[in-house]
Amino acid sequence: MAGETERTIALGTDYVTVGHNGNGFEVGKTYVISWDAVCTPYGNRKLSVVLEASPYLGSGHLQLHPTDSRFPSIEQALSERESSVLSVYYGTYRVHYASDWYQDATAQFTVADDKNKLRLALALKQAADGNLANKYEGSWSDKPALILDGGNG
Repeated sequence: MAGETERTIALGTDYVTVGHNGNGFEVGKTYVISWDAVCTPYGNRKLSVVLEASPYLGSGHLQLHPTDSRFPSIEQALSERESSVLSVYYGTYRVHYASDWYQDATAQFTVADDKNKLRLALALKQAADGNLANKYEGSWSDKPALILDGGNG
């Protein structure tokens, strides 16, 4: 705002506009623009996400919603049993995982210096649509963990 001398610049601001509090700048005159700043560092780290499911099928979608509104939400497709999410700020997140094969999983997780591995226990859906993009090829077993029915059509 024009005339304000103290401002808080939000995390993620790409640039700051500097203005004149008087009648404006005049061509040919020299001006001194100065300011003091207090920077608050927000640490971040790589988060490892482990999907605990047997058997592991296909892929899904992870959402991390921070409880601190200054930080951005993170959404990432996961296609491996263990995946990495880069540059996650320290703090507490509401976690949601959804996939074609597993029931939705929700959790709360705090990212810290000593906590960077998120484990989500997944349970298979009662019925999953096999016509989706996640294909699964199995083999015969006398003790199946998963029963596939090809249907008629």
